[in-house]
Amino acid sequence: MIVIDAFFMSIASFLLIFALTDAVILFFRNSFSPVETIEATLIRKPVRILPVNNDIEPGLYRVPNKRVFYFTFKTTKGTFFTMMVKEKEYQKFPEESIGFLTHQGTRYKGFEVTK
Repeated sequence: MIVIDAFFMSIASFLLIFALTDAVILFFRNSFSPVETIEATLIRKPVRILPVNNDIEPGLYRVPNKRVFYFTFKTTKGTFFTMMVKEKEYQKFPEESIGFLTHQGTRYKGFEVTK
């Protein structure tokens, strides 16, 4: 039984280290990428809902699920970008907006509508 627990703990540790390493690599890759502004169309505005565990302290208060907002752009070259944005930014632009997307790697920097 102890061997099985140790095995699963080592797998969990490996996955955690892998996820952290991947996040650090993405952070530095974005940091060293140039800031670019390209013409793009906002084609989708998906929302991802992350459930919150409200069963930890029953009877206190319920925390609403966390919502994560995204924009999916299509550039004039046919490239697609899906980027996380803040809710305030998400509400500013309707789908099918055409304009200039400013980004740094996978980081959303802004969108300026022209049409």
